[in-house]
Amino acid sequence: MKDNKLANLIANGEISVEELAKATDLINRANLVVEGIAACKKTLVFPVGTTEIDCYSYMDKAGEYSAWGSCTNDGIFRCFCNWGGNHEIGRVSLMSFRNVFLAFENSEFEDNLRRFLKEQIEKAKG
Repeated sequence: MKDNKLANLIANGEISVEELAKATDLINRANLVVEGIAACKKTLVFPVGTTEIDCYSYMDKAGEYSAWGSCTNDGIFRCFCNWGGNHEIGRVSLMSFRNVFLAFENSEFEDNLRRFLKEQIEKAKG
């Protein structure tokens, strides 16, 4: 059990077996983040001399909500939306699994981050 942190958490009573069984959404999130970051490394290309590229655009079916995003050449993905006036809803370093994983805790950012990562995964499969 030395190497299995989850088993240790259960053994120490810090997490129950029932709580672990309900952790499917976290496991799915972790898989999305791993696949998404790998895809971004393949799909986000910067022409020589470019420091930022537009890489995400979304509009709901009603045409009322729109979001867009860009990525800098140092791996920072920034996302904006028009809901309540144009503003930044989140930013995250695509160079850090931990940062991307935790960025899903931002409820205003999570849906667009999920869509962005899924788009990159699909593009990488190309």
